[in-house]
Amino acid sequence: MSLFRRRPKRREAEATTPQQADPWARYEVLSELEPSSLNDRDRLLVAFGALRTEVNNGGFHQFLFNSSGDLAPVALAAATAVELDELTALIQQALDLLGGAYTTNRDRRQEAMDALDNEREFESLDDAYYALEESVDLDVAMLTLTESAGWW
Repeated sequence: MSLFRRRPKRREAEATTPQQADPWARYEVLSELEPSSLNDRDRLLVAFGALRTEVNNGGFHQFLFNSSGDLAPVALAAATAVELDELTALIQQALDLLGGAYTTNRDRRQEAMDALDNEREFESLDDAYYALEESVDLDVAMLTLTESAGWW
């Protein structure tokens, strides 16, 4: 009898857990953590997921107004990392609406947003984002971010 037994090969379906196969599951886990505790790659996924969640729920205005807006520059970097030029441009345009240098300080950012004429300035960006989601599978982009981080 041999001291070393060969392990049977696992089938591909058994090799991954549902969390590993689903970048949204990874996002959910990471989004519960303090952003400052995340490494750069985790922050890219969290920012990208937050962007998608908030814009789909209430548009770019909501994304930037809420605490998720603290990660807007990271979401911009994430869109750049997965080479989504159109999304990168939309995020940059949303940031530019606030004028000057973008602030991750939520209170100052909300003051700048309150100074805007109204939320309608974001509507064309929202419409362009929704059209982009119809033509590009952003879940694949999230999966790319997840895989590039070496999570599986």
